[in-house]
Amino acid sequence: DTTISAEKVRQNYHPDCEAAVNSHFTLELHASFVCLAAAFYLDRDDVALKHFTQFFLRRSHEHSGRAQGLMGLQNHSGSPLGGRRCSMGPWKTQNQSSPHK
Repeated sequence: DTTISAEKVRQNYHPDCEAAVNSHFTLELHASFVCLAAAFYLDRDDVALKHFTQFFLRRSHEHSGRAQGLMGLQNHSGSPLGGRRCSMGPWKTQNQSSPHK
């Protein structure tokens, strides 16, 4: 049988990976909001930078799409979404992960 139960998938999903994905989709949602705010600011009559507005709207949609994809990944892994802060786990910089500073 090629069907894998959600429980088995959840067991094989490393907690550091789960935390990193949660952190990343939170950052993507924040970036989407910032780009959306910039787009609406630039669209004001007293600012009126139309091409910049379109640029930031596109960027907002791109960030939102990536966040939705990451949320879908979490749903398929059986992981609950969000609610946790994490260190960057395996993505620490050399200086942060090195015992010799």
